[in-house]
Amino acid sequence: MTETHSTSGWLRWLALVLALAALYVAAARLEPLLTLPPEKKAPALWPPSGIALAALLLYGHRVWPGVWLGAFLANFLDNFNVVNPFPLSAHLFVSGGIATGSTLQALAGNFFVRRWTGSVRPFQQVTHTFTFAGVAMVMCLIAATFGAASLYMAGFAPAKAIPFTFWTWWLGDMTGVLTVGSFILIWSRRPSAYWRPRRLAEAALMLLLLSALACTIFGIISPIPGLPTPPVYLVIPFLLWTTFRFGLHGATTAFVLMSATAVVGTAHATGPFAQPTVESSLLLLQVFMGALSVTVLVMAAAMTEREEAEAKARQWESVFNRASWAVALGDSADDRREVVSTAFAPMPGFTAEALVGRQLADVVPGKPRGVVHASPGRSPEQHLPV
Repeated sequence: MTETHSTSGWLRWLALVLALAALYVAAARLEPLLTLPPEKKAPALWPPSGIALAALLLYGHRVWPGVWLGAFLANFLDNFNVVNPFPLSAHLFVSGGIATGSTLQALAGNFFVRRWTGSVRPFQQVTHTFTFAGVAMVMCLIAATFGAASLYMAGFAPAKAIPFTFWTWWLGDMTGVLTVGSFILIWSRRPSAYWRPRRLAEAALMLLLLSALACTIFGIISPIPGLPTPPVYLVIPFLLWTTFRFGLHGATTAFVLMSATAVVGTAHATGPFAQPTVESSLLLLQVFMGALSVTVLVMAAAMTEREEAEAKARQWESVFNRASWAVALGDSADDRREVVSTAFAPMPGFTAEALVGRQLADVVPGKPRGVVHASPGRSPEQHLPV
């Protein structure tokens, strides 16, 4: 029985590794759609970096061989050409160096996100969301360093091209983590709320309108010839709509859709971020995607925190209202009542609703037995009378 279980676990691990490698290669083959003119060599967004981090956070660091294998195959297939003047050994060296950097990057991100947030889905709190963004900025330096160094050491890139290669590599990986990585992590868990047909219809309408607006802004479609291109800031109301109505799942869907449209439009030299030089286009586009993703994630996390706090407050208020003993909770800063049980209300001669928001000294001459003050950092369980 133990041997069968061990074999099953090994086969599952192997399947995960191979599936991750295949997904990595498939995402890497999208590079022609993500590179910017005129050089067509610098991807504005690198989805495999987000896929690698999400896979390690969801399935553990043991699936790292899938990242290495996928990165190796993706780079070897992309760079190797029978008429290329570089020998096979140089291609193997570069592919191995890039794969090692990509793997170490995902491992580092997995370690620090787990250590500093204590969660594999760090988007339920604002502070954890900022931490995830900070980790993305730092971890992506690893792959950029390994990649630029490998290309230079193998003779694929001259010394003068290394700064640009490093910079674009870092930005591409970082935007991939912030957009694709967060999207996968959030959608790996089903939405908590049940979406009824009316809500699904609203979501479909939102996606339709957002897609049409994004395609118009970035020059993919032109519904009315001669009409000026709408400004980018018009997407803000749609992002607010999706965030407040559909939470993290709607927010990530909206900014991934907007980012993908921006990349495709800029790659075809249309839209507000299409500039004469690839450096200018990359800077504008990647700053837009990074700021968009962090802003939307933080806003959605703040809403999630508030909803959870309100739900917990309603739960405890219901418990106190059904309690047979007298209890009043208040803010220790100004001694104002926040929750009052119905059993406490008759003691000072007020209703429970009338006591909320008032100071205890205004309604009770001396503190009755059974009243406990709330203080910062203590849970409601610690405020119950003894």
